[in-house]
Amino acid sequence: MYRHTIYDVFSHKALHPLKLHRFCMAFIIAISFEFKVIILVLRIVRHYKVGK
Repeated sequence: MYRHTIYDVFSHKALHPLKLHRFCMAFIIAISFEFKVIILVLRIVRHYKVGK
């Protein structure tokens, strides 16, 4: 029971709406950034193949 209440408090703090929102935003930004990098690399590779 005691351990359960500690877990509930911890999970409640971890899943605080503002923190969750920030985490989601950072996650989306990271994914979009990686996606842009992948597209850039694919364009460079395609450009090299077309150039040669």
